[in-house]
Amino acid sequence: MSSVVKQMEEKRVFFDYDKSNISEAGADVLLLLQNNPDMKVTVTGHTDNRGSYEYNVALGERRADAAKKFMVSCTPCLENRIKTASRGETEPLVYVQDVSKNSKYEKQHAKNRRVEISKEIVFALIDRSQCQGTGITKDKALESKY
Repeated sequence: MSSVVKQMEEKRVFFDYDKSNISEAGADVLLLLQNNPDMKVTVTGHTDNRGSYEYNVALGERRADAAKKFMVSCTPCLENRIKTASRGETEPLVYVQDVSKNSKYEKQHAKNRRVEISKEIVFALIDRSQCQGTGITKDKALESKY
């Protein structure tokens, strides 16, 4: 038997321009983690497209780390169940071409400065040989897991 991890978006937390400080993040995710001891989450940092690629990847990492630090400060035992990642500017919610600091598109840029907190759900896949003689096809077995 093998397994597949499917990630589902849970919550977004937004940031000011060029900032990584966070005052509140994912209280509902904390409760979910406390009530589900096998669940893990990934906190992924994102930026707008102003600044160099390298700078934005590092800023995304700082944002993800800040969110994790906040969550762990509330519930220390969760530290090993929270992973961090950075996508920098590579996955914008809104595409903005104007990259000037005082852009008239600031509201659009702001939507890209975020962390996304996603929970990981592991689905077990049933081997085709386990379905033989049961009338259950592999596709039907997979559908029932979702």
